[in-house]
Amino acid sequence: MKKTAIIFLTISAVVCSFSAAYAKSSSLNPATNIVGTQSTDILAKYNIVSAQDLKKSGLITEREALMILSDLTNGSYGYTEDNVKEWYYGSKLAPLDDIPDSDKALFLNLLGGEILTGDEILKLDLDKKLTAEHALLYVIRLIGDTYGCTDRPEELEYTTTSQIYAKAYEKGLIKNENTAAASSDISRRDFYLLLSNALTIDMNIGGYSPYVASYEERLKSRMEYQKEQEEEPEHITHKETLDAEVTLNDDMSLSWIPCDESLINYSYEKAHENDEELMMQGLMPYNDWDISINSYDIDGKLMYGISGSYIDHEKSDFIPTREMILYVYGDRPADHITVTYSRYDNADWTESTEKSFDIDISNIKTVIEGKALRPGIFQTFEHQWVPYKISLDGGKLKKDSYYMLTSCEHSYRLPELNHRGVCIFDVENDTDAFVDENQSYNWMTGGIEISEVHISEIKITGSPQNGFTLHITPESEPFKETPPHPFSYADELALYGIEDE
Repeated sequence: MKKTAIIFLTISAVVCSFSAAYAKSSSLNPATNIVGTQSTDILAKYNIVSAQDLKKSGLITEREALMILSDLTNGSYGYTEDNVKEWYYGSKLAPLDDIPDSDKALFLNLLGGEILTGDEILKLDLDKKLTAEHALLYVIRLIGDTYGCTDRPEELEYTTTSQIYAKAYEKGLIKNENTAAASSDISRRDFYLLLSNALTIDMNIGGYSPYVASYEERLKSRMEYQKEQEEEPEHITHKETLDAEVTLNDDMSLSWIPCDESLINYSYEKAHENDEELMMQGLMPYNDWDISINSYDIDGKLMYGISGSYIDHEKSDFIPTREMILYVYGDRPADHITVTYSRYDNADWTESTEKSFDIDISNIKTVIEGKALRPGIFQTFEHQWVPYKISLDGGKLKKDSYYMLTSCEHSYRLPELNHRGVCIFDVENDTDAFVDENQSYNWMTGGIEISEVHISEIKITGSPQNGFTLHITPESEPFKETPPHPFSYADELALYGIEDE
């Protein structure tokens, strides 16, 4: 009897403890406060959550919830683990550099989608269970109101539980502002219900043309666009290898004559002469040839493309020496050049022809030698990167040389991600200083940043028969900072009756 009584009392105690725990958990259950239609069909309709995942029970992690929100805000245009360059922009996220690139891509998408802040990312554990408070915070940010083209939702700055619950109640996501369940884990089903309701709530969307819409309407437009893209007829490209007579000239410029009568004496300007509207848009008439010139490294990676404006206004079968120097020793040295003539073969632009040929430039050598130049003045117009005046300290710029300006855009923590700017120029006569008096800018090929600019001298020796060599002096010390030109760029344009936009 005594033993039986003890067992009964023990079982009773366990049952009472379990009941008390369940009552406590139930009283804090976030679902009791969520407003919803009890339907999650909208999530499957727009491929936000698969029908199979909607059937899952249990709790949901931060990672799972945030991946759904990332897909919502970015669609197919988000960062991927193969494209996380922006992670290294600035130093805020440096403490997390060792996390997988897939997580970096996720965080970048959530930063861009204004679901998380940088400070929150530093403290977030993706594998923890999602709490009611975090679920509400992310969702009110998803449907936060904006009132201008650059405005961020005010919810991005929320830091207190009371702020989050007050806004969620105002938006109609919860029944009251009771925060008792804020730190409780939210079930997968309840998160789906919360999100389903949020997608149907109107929000103010700022911009040049403000409007009111729900997230569902945005998803509907996205789906319609994807359907249109899928129904687009497949583009067919006919590729041909083109023969050409290529000439490397005495000054290391390059010219060619295509062995195709339809391409001889090709002119970009002539192709547009009967259609000014297309020319203004940079488009070709569908049955006229366009041209592109690109350089590639030994592995076939695209290195550098000749500027479209150069092709538009100069010869279309010629690459000048300055451009050739950029191909051989620019910010991305190349192994060969590919010239491609292309045209659309029908009026709906669904079929095209490409004729191309390669030019090997790997035999043009470069040698770094001599003394570094001593930089003098590097002066620009205010807020403009194009130099107005360039000089050396104690030396002349010489007409038989080319000059290379280099700079580095220090935007990223990883040096290999930073862009090395290079531009090449030459002068007509020996001079103490180059001054761009005519604002033509045609004297320069390439582009640079205006901070930490270095200069090198380039001399070309050799011949087409024996091969060319570029003799380049080491990069100089950077130019000292000089004041901008006393007239602003707008002032200069005004002299010609042009208004700077």
